[in-house]
Amino acid sequence: MKSKRNLRSLAILLILPCLLAPVVHGQDTYTIAFNSSNSIWRTANISVFAPNTPSSNYQLILDAMTRWNLGALWFNATYHSLPYVFAPYKFILSQSRNASLVISYSNNASKFVSTEIHFDTKSDGITIVDAYFTFYYENMDAPGVTATLGVVLGLGRTTVPNDVMGPATTRNRAGLPSTLDFYALSVLWNSAAMPSSVTLPSNIPFRLVPMSAVPEFSNVAIVVFVLLLLSPLVLRRYRRIVS
Repeated sequence: MKSKRNLRSLAILLILPCLLAPVVHGQDTYTIAFNSSNSIWRTANISVFAPNTPSSNYQLILDAMTRWNLGALWFNATYHSLPYVFAPYKFILSQSRNASLVISYSNNASKFVSTEIHFDTKSDGITIVDAYFTFYYENMDAPGVTATLGVVLGLGRTTVPNDVMGPATTRNRAGLPSTLDFYALSVLWNSAAMPSSVTLPSNIPFRLVPMSAVPEFSNVAIVVFVLLLLSPLVLRRYRRIVS
């Protein structure tokens, strides 16, 4: 029994660094397209209204907003020394239907329905004033909601398999954006017109936002989880020492 407990403890300690490590993928180039709207947000703070029922849908949207917001903070802190590299956008929850982005839901479950985003622009035809779209229940999972908010920001699709903006069958199931996504947003922010696509420069490696950067995968939570698993073993050893 003692050897089994020790093996379990060792396995946990070996798995922990894997849980905390960033995800890095090796290929020559990483390119992402921009969406086809030919329109750009010129304001960094994007207010969002979403119905709070059903609560499961609402939570998916809140979580996706958090991934983009905290992911941008991590990206900006990591690559702040590079010129013109800054992901500016931040989603802000609003209780008003006059928000910049208005989301609704539909329970049309008869078939898979793609989410179509509508953008209203200023007279220049480029600057976005507001946007709205309907989420269909079938489409609502962590990567799907995160990817849709990515399209709202201006992103299109990529062939990079594990990117949240990549193919639905291969993108990461945690819905984590990548350095490619945030670099593309920094390029978009500094562009006079919507580019067609952008390639990640060689001085920024492709990686997903680390799990430690978002609350649901925080380092503290993982460490606490591991400590809880180890606590019975520690207590037993302490009792032996005391006795």
